[in-house]
Amino acid sequence: MAESGVSIAVRYEETAESLVEMGINSWFLDFCFSAALKAFGRGQYRDFRQIRDVMGVLLERPLKSELKIVKQLRIMQCLSRIEAGENLDCTFDRDTDATPLESAVSVLEMLQQEFALDEELLNTSRQMLMEAAIVICILNNQFEEALRILKKYLPKDPNTKKLQPLLRDIISEKNTAHPMIQNFCYETVKQKMFQLFDGLLDATEPFLVSVCIFLSSFHYSTQLFLRGIGLGWIWVEEFNYSSFNSSSDTAGPFTLCLFKPYKWIKGKAAQRVFLPEGYTEKLERCNKSKECDPKPRLEPETV
Repeated sequence: MAESGVSIAVRYEETAESLVEMGINSWFLDFCFSAALKAFGRGQYRDFRQIRDVMGVLLERPLKSELKIVKQLRIMQCLSRIEAGENLDCTFDRDTDATPLESAVSVLEMLQQEFALDEELLNTSRQMLMEAAIVICILNNQFEEALRILKKYLPKDPNTKKLQPLLRDIISEKNTAHPMIQNFCYETVKQKMFQLFDGLLDATEPFLVSVCIFLSSFHYSTQLFLRGIGLGWIWVEEFNYSSFNSSSDTAGPFTLCLFKPYKWIKGKAAQRVFLPEGYTEKLERCNKSKECDPKPRLEPETV
């Protein structure tokens, strides 16, 4: 049976709404990622976790299939694990008992496979995270766990020839007072990883931020308040009159591109009114005084 015109129209409308939602969700996800990254870089980890949770909810909604989004989500996965790196009771992998930093290394390796990160940079970051994981285990008296990570991730690494025996001695002696352990600063590790990821990303502001900046700039520079729209005319109050020449019909180019043509209408408030062609004469012939409501009603009236 042929599909009715109504069914086609409904299906088309649903598809259009889905595409709109997909675009908006993707813009918002991009904004949340940027905000989370900035929070992490500033050491505002509570804010980072809150924004991350918002992103987790947003992932249940339709999103665009873009490599940019995939990369952002991988970086968020890695940063989430790094942020929780000192909590050995926290696990991100259901099938293993891997510590958060071990899990972070796994995500880092996925990033390298998917986006071809610099091999040397990857190895340096991996080593830093594994050394941090071992020291954190030692600080928490988890010496067996520290030895397991040492054997698994730093067995024959030529870059850790001097470090390996030192760590083994610290673990065997359970020496948490060793200067290397006491001078360890995990915040430095987090900030170095932030710098790594920040350098992999485009510096362009999210689309929603650009829109808000534009609108804020527009409002600040013009102090534009629309007081009423009807019959094709717009009242404008508290305009930036520095862009006008009161002795002529010349307005600033920014104003002209928004409202034209315009004429000066004498009235109680001596406001500037911008009118489409033909409405000036109609309003001038009108005997009724038109005043703008300073607080236009947005909600329906109640009885």
